[in-house]
Amino acid sequence: MSTPSFDLRDLSSPVASTKFASAKKLMALAQTNPRVLYPHLEFFFGLMKSDNQMLKWSAIRIVGHLAAYDTEARIEKIMPQLYAQLAGGSMITANNTVAALSDIAISKPSLRKRIIKELLKVERYDYDTVECRNITIGKVIMGLQRVMPDIHTDADVFAFVTRQTTNTRPATGAKAELYLKKSTKAS
Repeated sequence: MSTPSFDLRDLSSPVASTKFASAKKLMALAQTNPRVLYPHLEFFFGLMKSDNQMLKWSAIRIVGHLAAYDTEARIEKIMPQLYAQLAGGSMITANNTVAALSDIAISKPSLRKRIIKELLKVERYDYDTVECRNITIGKVIMGLQRVMPDIHTDADVFAFVTRQTTNTRPATGAKAELYLKKSTKAS
């Protein structure tokens, strides 16, 4: 099997289409072949601080995917940086972080309890609008469902999801209802 080719320098291209095509290719590669990108993990840690939001979001998602190959526990050192992204006020940054944290929680069960605790805090954070916060809460519900299909084993998760059944965003309320319904069937 040949190793896929990539050039991290393309992320610094002055040509936007080159930069974003490279980010998209790297995200796909992180999902399908994390071993290839893992040696560059520190590079992606740095990119998570980028002023370019698209690159920042891509780096967050890539780090989440690379957790599956992180046998050296390198991701653990940047967890506070990821948690801070949840409270940063940007819905899109928070939503990408929710997805990455869900991936990390699945790959690293030792971090799962703390990740879930951090995800549950989103209902108290301020975003651009209440609707943005509600959308992020819906993303958290979907992430929790991936990480913890049976919520009845955790009172805090169960309470969080139950509260969201009356969320003012109908789609978020529906996600909560569905999660509770699936969880009840599983138990």
